[in-house]
Amino acid sequence: MQAVIFDLDGTLLDTAKDLASAVNYALAKRGLPTHTTQDVLKMVGNGVYVLIDLATPSSVTPAEKTAVLEDFRAYYMKHMGECTQEFTGLGDVIKELCAQGIKLAVVSNKPDAATKALVSAYFPNAFLFVQGQLEEVPRKPHPESTVMALAKLGVAPQDAIFVGDSETDVACARAAEVPFVGVSWGFRTRQQLKEAGATQIVDTPEELRSFLKKLRL
Repeated sequence: MQAVIFDLDGTLLDTAKDLASAVNYALAKRGLPTHTTQDVLKMVGNGVYVLIDLATPSSVTPAEKTAVLEDFRAYYMKHMGECTQEFTGLGDVIKELCAQGIKLAVVSNKPDAATKALVSAYFPNAFLFVQGQLEEVPRKPHPESTVMALAKLGVAPQDAIFVGDSETDVACARAAEVPFVGVSWGFRTRQQLKEAGATQIVDTPEELRSFLKKLRL
């Protein structure tokens, strides 16, 4: 193993409360029904367009959805660090990988600006490639962003590992022909990961550390 590609939301960072707060702020501003944090998490993983589409009632017009999306984006960029936390122990995993010379990347469906800001804040100088959702790049599960990460890192697919928490990540890794390990502490359950096709799943950052260490031996 020469490289590890991480998803961000639900994998490296617990962003649930800040995402839900931003969604509900944007909905409430337009007088639309709001959602629990758990309900919002079920909508997360396929980019902000899908998130807002799922969060708004079917009666909402495309123009209204666009307005909700813009309100969400503006609010989230200002408040995205208020409740967000690193999953306990992952910082040590990242430091160990860096110390061992493993190349690291983040590939996320979160908007690119927010992805880069959060990674820089919580894991400064650890990742050689960080990319969120861009208009010109298909979002996961399309493999293009992962292929770009591999090219930047100079690593073949079989020499990397993709670490993620969702069915989108499972499908993305498969499409890019990168071995996958799922984490059950994120926004999907172990059962959902299994149903999506994940055959290797870890339940704690320490289990992830041990799994990745074995691959380096």
